[in-house]
Amino acid sequence: ISACLVGSEMCIRDRFNNLLLWEIALPRYFAVVLAGSALALAGYLFQVASRNILASPSLLGVGSGAHLALVVTLIFFPSLFEQHRIFISLFGGTVITLIIFGLCYKKDGQIHTIFIGTAVSLALSAIAAILSIYFENNVSGLFAWGAGDAEQQGWEIVSTVWKYILISILIALLFSKIIRFYELGDEVVQSLGIPLNTTKWFLLFLGTMLTCFAITLVGPISFIGLFVPNILRALGVQSAKLFMVLCLILGIFVLLLADTVTIMFEKYFYLNLPVGILTASLGAPILLWTMLRPGYYSINENKHIGLYGFSKNIKITTLLCIISSVLLVGVIFSSGLNVITDIANGYFIQKQTVYAFLYYEVYSPRIVLAILAGCALAVSGLFFQSIIQNTLASPEIIGVSQGATCSALIFTLFFPQMSWLYIQLSAFSGGIIAFFIIIFLATKFRLSPIQLAIVGISFGALYSAINMGILAMSGVKSSQILQWLSGSLYGQDWQTTLYFGLAFLAISPFCYFLSPWITRLSFGQEKAKSLGSNIQFESMLLLLLATLLTSLVVATVGMLSFIGLMAPHIARILGFTKPKELVIASAAIGGMFVAMTDMLVMFGFNSIEIPTGLILPIIGTTYLIWLLLKQKSAIN
Repeated sequence: ISACLVGSEMCIRDRFNNLLLWEIALPRYFAVVLAGSALALAGYLFQVASRNILASPSLLGVGSGAHLALVVTLIFFPSLFEQHRIFISLFGGTVITLIIFGLCYKKDGQIHTIFIGTAVSLALSAIAAILSIYFENNVSGLFAWGAGDAEQQGWEIVSTVWKYILISILIALLFSKIIRFYELGDEVVQSLGIPLNTTKWFLLFLGTMLTCFAITLVGPISFIGLFVPNILRALGVQSAKLFMVLCLILGIFVLLLADTVTIMFEKYFYLNLPVGILTASLGAPILLWTMLRPGYYSINENKHIGLYGFSKNIKITTLLCIISSVLLVGVIFSSGLNVITDIANGYFIQKQTVYAFLYYEVYSPRIVLAILAGCALAVSGLFFQSIIQNTLASPEIIGVSQGATCSALIFTLFFPQMSWLYIQLSAFSGGIIAFFIIIFLATKFRLSPIQLAIVGISFGALYSAINMGILAMSGVKSSQILQWLSGSLYGQDWQTTLYFGLAFLAISPFCYFLSPWITRLSFGQEKAKSLGSNIQFESMLLLLLATLLTSLVVATVGMLSFIGLMAPHIARILGFTKPKELVIASAAIGGMFVAMTDMLVMFGFNSIEIPTGLILPIIGTTYLIWLLLKQKSAIN
């Protein structure tokens, strides 16, 4: 202190070091300790409450809900963000928990819940990402935080959050006996007089609180709540209280390790690597190791969503005529009836006019490409659903779309000067590589279709975490990358449309003529084998075709979610059951959906270009909720 008063240089240096220690290093250390313990324990509580060892805050959309709530508040209510970020995060996570588990009723299976949570999580993440495009200045600091960032600026957030996390942990430990009884099954719980539903929702809310408090500190970090409890199960830990204590310790260790590696990358390689990438990179292999151990996890369920069709089937020619009429009406009305006026004034004939340029060179290639992309995704989704034997399967669920985008983002990060064609080729290659990784594991470990979906979900979460990390490191290019990542048809020309069309025409005949295989696969493995089918060969070839179509779309226009989920559903609802007709109907419906959505984007939002991929998740999530409510009503 005396030296400081006389202006000693050494003391000034010591004061700076003390400032780093007390205001940056220690808050970061305590944030990591609190967040690691909270996320690990939250994962365990979610898994106990849902009796599903795959449940976690990230796969069930809780983290995405809290993240979206914070993004929306920062954009539209910035004054509330600083004062009430904890409760805003808790509100977002709680709403998503109620939606997911409200839709997943007792008759649903474990994989059913994971598919719904993953689909809703994709939609929420897409909305948050697109909001970040148009309000980049408002949320520029959230890119790194959105991928998981432990850096703290003082004690303000830590000093507010620590008591909520500590209280939640103590409550969980106090209820360890009830949690142990709940793990034994419904009959044991009811025989002991413990209220079953109350206990379930109490555990879910406690896990949601821990997740949201941790997200407030370090952002949405995935996999810790998923693989830490599964490691302890693989080690044979039985006692609920001991399990929770070890969850806390192991969660802290994992996040501390990941944060230490992050600091080393920043110090020695000058690379600001978000901690969420490291937890995902560490968690995915460990999770797969535990899941693929013989006898560790088996699924003997054949749950599916019922699709309620019309009493009278529609002919395929009638459907094509209806869709063509809808597209024509959409083109006319989306431009405010200008098409009719322009034709009457002869503007289409006069090639040199600005009207002709807009229609021939701007609107037309974009609409044609939208139709082709929708057709490709619909057929891809049909094959995924048929092979995995789950009507909630889609290219996003299996991880192919995320693998394609991950490859393109990595290529963009390391080769920013390369042309767009090479980026597209890297995306196409990434989807193929992601497919072969999953197929290699499926072949080596003889995975069932449902287990194949689990592996795909795990890799999809890993790719998504890497994507968010690359966006956080890409600096000023984040907006440009996000626009493509979200699925934008903006600026597409006839050359791109021609290349896409030729590739689609090369793949589609195989899809059409091999489509009868999906009927044999739907009979089940034993019956299909008795009919002379080579199950493994047919499944892998159809999956390869679906992957080629998905990678082609992602490489050209980015991710267009939910088309592969909705279009096959609607085709079946309309009564199409024959494989070849189902392929045509699904493709036509998918093309119509993407084209009509893009027309809405082009002509409904004149002041700003909203990527088509922002509207599609809203439509897809709404459709999924409607379908689940209809199913729930029918069962009741």
